Amino acid sequence: MTSPPPALLPVDRFLHTLDNVSREGRQLRNRLIREYLIDSAAFAADLLLLRDYRLSLVDTYNRVRDDAAARLGLAPAILPRILHVDATEA
Repeated sequence: MTSPPPALLPVDRFLHTLDNVSREGRQLRNRLIREYLIDSAAFAADLLLLRDYRLSLVDTYNRVRDDAAARLGLAPAILPRILHVDATEA
């Protein structure tokens, strides 16, 4: 497989992150459903993992958005808004 051009590396990383989260997310969803009824400690650990995925996705989204604005000269006003995570959620 060839590497994407440098200008597309942030987008490539974002898509790779989405692929990983999608695959791991399905496994996590299945564990959460099962552990909710069986293993409360594993359920709590998976909830923390779910939060980490969310934070990672928000960070990746914001980086790709900012990179697109800078590299393509797009006005921030035409792009979707930056996502923020409340400091108490981190």
